[in-house]
Amino acid sequence: MYTGRGIHVYWLIEPLPAKALPRWQACQRQLCAILGGDRQAVDCTRVLRVVGTVNSKTGRTVTAEAIHGERYDFDFLFDQIMPATRAEVRQRAQVRDIRAAQGKAGTKRRTATGSIYERWYLVYRDLWRIVDANEWRSSGVPKGQRDRLLFHMANALSWFTVSDSLEAEIIDVARKLMPTLTEAEALSYTSSVVARARADAKKDDGRRYKYKRVTLWNALSDLIEPHPELVHELRAIIPDDLHEQRERERLQAHNARRRTVDRATYLATAEGRREEARRLRAQGMTIQKIATELGVALRTAKGYLAG
Repeated sequence: MYTGRGIHVYWLIEPLPAKALPRWQACQRQLCAILGGDRQAVDCTRVLRVVGTVNSKTGRTVTAEAIHGERYDFDFLFDQIMPATRAEVRQRAQVRDIRAAQGKAGTKRRTATGSIYERWYLVYRDLWRIVDANEWRSSGVPKGQRDRLLFHMANALSWFTVSDSLEAEIIDVARKLMPTLTEAEALSYTSSVVARARADAKKDDGRRYKYKRVTLWNALSDLIEPHPELVHELRAIIPDDLHEQRERERLQAHNARRRTVDRATYLATAEGRREEARRLRAQGMTIQKIATELGVALRTAKGYLAG
């Protein structure tokens, strides 16, 4: 796409689940570094120029040239763009887990699934669900709720938006949901979020707000509880009882999958040993030697041959 001041390059990809956001952002940052692109144009909420519009700074019309219409598999693109493929990243993570389990120095066992960026993206989506449940997209967030909601939206955005463009994203949200706020007021409500995001971007020292699930629930539950059906639609801003229920369901599903896999593995192993026992017996080997060869009890070896 020719924007009137430069070029945008797009690769069409197959639809992705929300949990792929951190890897998508990693690809964006890598492409930006390779091509010398604009760091403020790589976050997932960015809306770029539309074909047919006029760039007011140059007076040129935005045009596009389609090379082809093929959609790429994202994993394939990830492996082509990133220094390490997805398989290599997994392998490194497995090595870290093994070293941690063995008590190696300088390692830390992973205890959480997903990523912190994915978690805050879920928080951001929950905040929009709260907005929709209260019908604030059309009417605007009322006074008394604006600063609180905008602050938490800004903080969630700070986890998956480039810090240099965070202020613009905050202003965009405020314009949509709090149109009576001036830009200065919107940035005043969220100044600490922006400051922490910028400091964290420079030093990566974890200064951004990391509110716990229960903290977010306590801060926002009065906007959720009047809508009983809303609670079950939320993913990250939920009360203790629902969190515990979902954890039980997750654990039950995990155990059920584990039992299925363990049983399948056992049967495959038993069947393999049975076939091997019959092969060795056909070669004239005694049952005692077969048991020794397979590392099983004599009675088990007899069972393989009798079955």
